[in-house]
Amino acid sequence: MATRREVERRRNALIQDLREAVRSGSLQPGETLPPMKELAKKYNISVNVTHRAMQTLVEEGLLCTVSRVGTFVRRRPVPLEGFYLWIVQEDMPLAAQHGFEMRMAQLGATTLALRPGQIRELFHQGQLPSILGVFGDISSPENREIFSYFDQEALPNVTFASSSSGSLGDVVAFDEFEGGRMAANHLIRLGHRQIAFLGAHTSAKLHPGFEWSVLREEGWREALESSGLSPQGLAFHPSKVPTWTGEAMFHIGVELGEALLRRMGEITAIVAANDRIALGVISVLRNSGLPTVRWPAMVGFDNTAIGGAHFLTTLYLPWEQLGREAADLLWERQHGQVKRAPLVRRVPMYLLPRLTSQYGWAARGVFEVIEPQNILQPARAG
Repeated sequence: MATRREVERRRNALIQDLREAVRSGSLQPGETLPPMKELAKKYNISVNVTHRAMQTLVEEGLLCTVSRVGTFVRRRPVPLEGFYLWIVQEDMPLAAQHGFEMRMAQLGATTLALRPGQIRELFHQGQLPSILGVFGDISSPENREIFSYFDQEALPNVTFASSSSGSLGDVVAFDEFEGGRMAANHLIRLGHRQIAFLGAHTSAKLHPGFEWSVLREEGWREALESSGLSPQGLAFHPSKVPTWTGEAMFHIGVELGEALLRRMGEITAIVAANDRIALGVISVLRNSGLPTVRWPAMVGFDNTAIGGAHFLTTLYLPWEQLGREAADLLWERQHGQVKRAPLVRRVPMYLLPRLTSQYGWAARGVFEVIEPQNILQPARAG
């Protein structure tokens, strides 16, 4: 029998697949959906669970149900005049903005991308154009101030965050928990049983700005426990709260890699909270003299290139898809298709199996073509 988490995962997969089919045009406005029994069989869930999944999309305004007739894709409203505002932030990949703007263009809407300082200046001068909705990252105080302007006007707003904490409206986020679970399950399927987690957060209870790392650890922990494996003593954390920079993440990997060396005969694989932490571990291993056949298998997050090469098994974060989700949620909220309390929509990550999750991967000569300085200075995540 499937666990509650597994049923929830299948239900979410059905919701996500139908949502994407509607938005991509695979399911056209007015088109009838397959019968619930057929969908239930396809996703290996009960008809009741299928009904609840469909009801979620009805409440979001994507579908409508006619008693004794069926469920249909709801017809889209005519676009309103005005702009959907994207708050530009340096550390958010450009792919997210592209996804947002392209999706809005498909919907017939107009976008405007401005930096926080530009928005503040135009707002106080009373020259900001008519805004229909706002999207941005709420993690910075500067952006929270910007969001407060529009919240006073009751404008739809969507924020990017690992959790809904501190958000004034709807949230789009990557499914960090499921990503951690996928990473650990991948290593379990390859035969690993002692799998460590290397976090970017400390072991303290408060993790402002590092909720993503906490959720990835929770997913890793759930995967181990569901497979009858104990995570006890296998979670490693930095000694102090780091800054969120690539260099800081690398040095966390160095710190935790040195701690791992003392248990290398026991631990055969690691899930690192991001690729840069994994690279810090690789740097330690490279300088330790430990035979490469004893290096642990590794899975990270972010799809970071090293010396122009991709050899780390990683969880890819589809930023363009996240931008599309933000656009859809703003559109639906503005047009009254979503009326319930603020939503959190989670975008799935994608596992990219590569060299480092295999046994003995480091003994295969990959470092012979990668300069040592490229381990210390990896390229920007893609």
